[in-house]
Amino acid sequence: MASNMVADSLLDRSLKDAIKAINATFSSQIVSGLPEELQQTLDDFLERRQDQDSQRVQEELLVIYNKHVGLGSGKQSAFASLLRILLPAIAKQEWLDEWWSLIVKQTLDTIGNKRDNIEAVKDLLLSILVLDTAEDKTIENAAGISTHFTKKTLDAFLAHTKIPSSDVEVVSPEDEFIAHEWESVLIAFGRKRPKVS
Repeated sequence: MASNMVADSLLDRSLKDAIKAINATFSSQIVSGLPEELQQTLDDFLERRQDQDSQRVQEELLVIYNKHVGLGSGKQSAFASLLRILLPAIAKQEWLDEWWSLIVKQTLDTIGNKRDNIEAVKDLLLSILVLDTAEDKTIENAAGISTHFTKKTLDAFLAHTKIPSSDVEVVSPEDEFIAHEWESVLIAFGRKRPKVS
């Protein structure tokens, strides 16, 4: 019983430390990448985490995103990298749908984003697409999540690849650019999972 209380205390402290470190990192003026100390704290948390921690992590991440990151803060790249690291803890379809709307679609479906933001978001999306091949076997419904986001990615790509129906109609440079970004994720996915694509 005493050993369970110590283990629970370590888990709780690990979760609090992770949230505190994330908050400190993203409340600072400039975040150009994830500090090594934060990555170590996240690794410690992921090693000790339990399923009940996931809801709190998701809630805290949304608060931190809305308070310190959002669009135009210059912190989207680091935040996308954070989400990719924490994927085992937040890999529920409804939660990833929230991040799809807030970060993935906002970044890849618009022009004018910095290249490092685009690349970090593409890395995050690719990690979601290949969830069912991840080493972490604790992710529930990984194959379903992968299929769901593969379809969303393909739909986003197709939305920007309309074939002109006449000589007067042309594909806009914006649509061409956006389609290329979505296509590059699908190609990377196809290379990692040739039998699926």
